[in-house]
Amino acid sequence: MSDSATPPVPDAGTPEVPDDVQQAARDHNLGPLTDVRKLTRPMVVAAGYLAAAVGAGLLFLLLSWIATSTDDFLPRSLGKLLALGALCLLVFGIGFLIAALVALLRGERSFYLWDGGFVYRHNSRVRAYTWEDIAQVTVQRIEAGENAGQIYRYQVVPGSGQPINVPVELTDGHDPFNESLAEAARAAGRPVV
Repeated sequence: MSDSATPPVPDAGTPEVPDDVQQAARDHNLGPLTDVRKLTRPMVVAAGYLAAAVGAGLLFLLLSWIATSTDDFLPRSLGKLLALGALCLLVFGIGFLIAALVALLRGERSFYLWDGGFVYRHNSRVRAYTWEDIAQVTVQRIEAGENAGQIYRYQVVPGSGQPINVPVELTDGHDPFNESLAEAARAAGRPVV
């Protein structure tokens, strides 16, 4: 594929491929696009966690108010139970705030599978690899507990640079993107372990 060639436009069901990703694919002669995985935008995830934190905070305030203002009407043990529930809601609210911050810090991530390789985009940084540039694809499984043996992520390990973690997203018990990734890596002679 020459530098002037344009990768094929994905069909209507496939997310749009950003220009910088298309350029990286052209620069590395990766051929046609075969699959795309875009993770949920961090602002959307953070907004959901913030909404949950606000809900937990409001319930905390309501339960606290009920527990402290109705001492004369409620048995003492029920007041203590309400106070304990309020405390739990406060802890959940703080946890949701931390989760929102983590989602924002993690940033936007997307993965692109091409016939000739793999492209990873994290925020505005693009990393493109031909199959020859990839040392292996590692299938990582849960090691202990009742979910032991289940796959929780795939890891693309380039010959140089940081490994790229591709989370599992199951649809009807399968992860089409990661299954395509492993199949393409095997077809290109890359180990999948």
